[in-house]
Amino acid sequence: MIKIIGRSVKISKKKQFILNWLGNKYDESIEQFSDYDFSKVKTVIEPFAGAIGFSRFLYEDKDLKNINYVFYDADTDLINFYKHLQKIDIDKFVEKYNKINDYFMKNLTLKNKDERIMLDNKKVRKYINDGNIKDKHLEFLVKNNFLVQTIFGRESSKTNLFANDLIKKATFINKKIEDVDFSKYDKKTTLIYLDPPYGTFVGEYKEEKTPDEMYKKMLKLFETFACLLVHEENEKIEKLFKKYKFFQFDKLYQLKKITKQQIVYANKNFKLLIKKIKI
Repeated sequence: MIKIIGRSVKISKKKQFILNWLGNKYDESIEQFSDYDFSKVKTVIEPFAGAIGFSRFLYEDKDLKNINYVFYDADTDLINFYKHLQKIDIDKFVEKYNKINDYFMKNLTLKNKDERIMLDNKKVRKYINDGNIKDKHLEFLVKNNFLVQTIFGRESSKTNLFANDLIKKATFINKKIEDVDFSKYDKKTTLIYLDPPYGTFVGEYKEEKTPDEMYKKMLKLFETFACLLVHEENEKIEKLFKKYKFFQFDKLYQLKKITKQQIVYANKNFKLLIKKIKI
């Protein structure tokens, strides 16, 4: 079996999501929140949707299928991608994606100095920029999964997909958190999961620094809803949310082989709505 290093590796049998998104919190959610009871939650909102990792954990691993899942994001292409998936046969869409992946594996690889096979990033980018992918949503997926990030041990081919049902039933809205009116949601049964991007924004925020209005909105939400905020150790967030600090844990970044502190912030409303299960 050919092992592709860097941009892709052999296909494993672990659960896969269609989108490889930077900062995905699925694994962390399993590790840190599996022993919590979320059964009283009726609505879950992720204002920074990304790869909807926390909600995938609730839907698939906690089996909370009847929750109203609402996802906002400032990235127009991302939200349009999810809305497109809601209208089509996702498995057939992935078949087209895998044909492109197979082409990359057969034609756009090179050997590094250690004689390991890896994708030739320049050739992949040229293939995409030359307009070989006619479906704009498929192009978005290929660009994101192959060009946005380099993660050792990632999978490019997709098999054994999960969370397709969640995508089909959820609500996706293209808005910045600053522009969202949360007053329409029930404060007693709604959980807001906050996973803001690290450092600078892309998409609608371009390369601006994290806007102060975003922090103000997050703080306001902490005053009214059950809120959970998970973020890499960050001086500004620590200063603003210090009184809400819940716990912290170490996260190993496989590519750089470094460990960083992840801080979890939660308010009183969260602790009233979600209880830790006694084992």
